[in-house]
Parts: sequence; C-alpha cells; structure tokens
Amino acid sequence: MVGGRRGRARDCKGMAQILIEAREWGAEAESLIGGHESARDLDSIRAQVQAGAAVLFHVEQSGGEMVAAVVLRVDDLEGVIVSAAGVPGFDLTRDVLPAMERRFEGVESIRIHTGRPGLCRKLTRQGYEAAEIVMRKRVK
Repeated sequence: MVGGRRGRARDCKGMAQILIEAREWGAEAESLIGGHESARDLDSIRAQVQAGAAVLFHVEQSGGEMVAAVVLRVDDLEGVIVSAAGVPGFDLTRDVLPAMERRFEGVESIRIHTGRPGLCRKLTRQGYEAAEIVMRKRVK
C-alpha cells in the first residue's frame, strides 16, 4: 500500500521545506512526467493514476512552486517507483527519494526502472542493486 498522502521533507541543498502531497493527475504532472517518458509510457502512467492503481505525488518548494512529480504503486510485496521527474537543478534522488520510500507500507523491497547510468550510480549509493538487465531491439 502507498500511504502518507501528505508530508514534509527538507531540501538538503538549500535547507528549504518541501511539501509532498498526493494529487489527481493534471497538467503540471503531465508536463513534468511527459518530458521524461515516451508517449506510450505516459499514457500507461496516466491510466494507472486515474484508475487508482498508482498514486501521483506533487513535490513543491515553499511558495507552492512544483519542482517534481513522482508516481508510486505496489506490486504484491514490492513498491514500485513508476516515474519521477523534476525541474532542472532539483535532485530527486537526494532530496525526495528517502521520503518517497517511506510512503510504501508493508513492502519487502522497492523497485525502480531506469536506463540512466548516472542514476544507477546514485541509487547504488542509496542501497539499491541491479536486479536485471533488459535488452530491447527495435524491429519497426
């Protein structure tokens, strides 16, 4: 289960408060997440949130500026960070990931899919390890 519909965390870089709150899908999330996902993946993520299978969280700095959007769901006993996207200069891994991990209730592990080597290095420093490698060949 994904819990904690609302909470606060510290942005370690500037020591400013950030607000993390569950929200319905809207234009701000569409814009942020859509800038980091394929159109097909964005359609799937939007559908999961709208159907209640996943939860969208807005991350706002003091003053109400949205700096990130994160989508979480639970598959059996595994929490899944479905998508996370932020504005340039905002470090989601450092400033938001620990707070998002605490949102998962009753899970045995947390999974993140990424094809970004730099993010893999950052996640490894936070206790994640590679569980599989997915290869894809385009045929059309």
